[in-house]
Amino acid sequence: PKDAQRFNGTVFAEWQNVSAGYELDILWSESYAHFMRAGYVYVGVSAQRAGHYVEPYGLASWSPTRYSQLHWPGGANAAVFVVDPAGYDIYTQALQSLRARLGDDPLQGLPVKHVVATGGSQSAGTLAIYFQAQQPLFRAADAFMPFILTSASAQAAPTGVAFPVQPEVVGTPFFLINSETDLDLTQKPDSPMYRQWEVAGATHYSQHAFDYNQPLILRDFAMDIADGDSACIGTRRSRIPYHHVLNAAMDLTVRWIETGTAPPSQPRFQYGLDGAPARDERGNALGGIRLPEHAVPTATNRRGEASDAPFCYLYGSHAPFDAATLRALYPTHADYVQQFEAAADTAVSVGVLLPDDAALSKAAARAAAIPL
Repeated sequence: PKDAQRFNGTVFAEWQNVSAGYELDILWSESYAHFMRAGYVYVGVSAQRAGHYVEPYGLASWSPTRYSQLHWPGGANAAVFVVDPAGYDIYTQALQSLRARLGDDPLQGLPVKHVVATGGSQSAGTLAIYFQAQQPLFRAADAFMPFILTSASAQAAPTGVAFPVQPEVVGTPFFLINSETDLDLTQKPDSPMYRQWEVAGATHYSQHAFDYNQPLILRDFAMDIADGDSACIGTRRSRIPYHHVLNAAMDLTVRWIETGTAPPSQPRFQYGLDGAPARDERGNALGGIRLPEHAVPTATNRRGEASDAPFCYLYGSHAPFDAATLRALYPTHADYVQQFEAAADTAVSVGVLLPDDAALSKAAARAAAIPL
């Protein structure tokens, strides 16, 4: 925070995602508003060589004056996707520097109480490996909060470390928040050191994050990420506010560190006999965390199909209900608002939605032209 008095004592340190050939700060893209209102510090860590060397958007190419003097052991030729040994050391030292306040203190004297390791998608898979291999050695983080992680992204590593992680052995809280895209078929049960939340209707790359990233990437790379939508069928990206669950998870992670009270367990996704997620008659997923936008739907928001192009699969889809369906579900606007606000209050009461975010959702529902 600009005003040091507003710092709440906790740093979320994100292992930057490099899947697209440039660095993405996914947690900031999703939860920047909560960082600002709650007084957290956000730190992005450029740990992987892929984010530095890959042309034309890696840091060394994008701004050689600032970044070309940086080098990873083995250089660009040693680049690997998930398992980058130098990256693990870089991340550890970055976490340690946030506490040590030695030399060039990156936080300029802010009194750090807690450091939470976080990262999304590919970086979540990397963190799962880091958690097993490095956390027991250095204890550089007080808790881990990865998100949008599928079990496959943390498997088959040369280190032999695979998901599911073993926080009961490591002794550090591990809180995984997944979207509907990111099915964990291992179904690792919750434990005193492990929580897994699954957000129904949410997708791997949300519309909220897209809206944040699009103008920045256009500014920095002269590239419109909406161009990739042309390969997809229908309207891309869920409108379920997945970031609201991330916001709640951030606060509960800090409570877990400070009091030892784990976040409340939540329902997991339901599956049909074919092993696919079970759905209602309108195509929305059953089970999981059901935010009011999903529990009182005005559209089908769902994960992509396996046959979709790779990024289309990650985007999923959003299909608004037609006027007849909306009128059948909500004969009047008051009916819709009453149901929506009741669902929002339920989500707050079970701990997956913060009151401030519930107020935003309720205001949007009151302003919506439902039914059409």
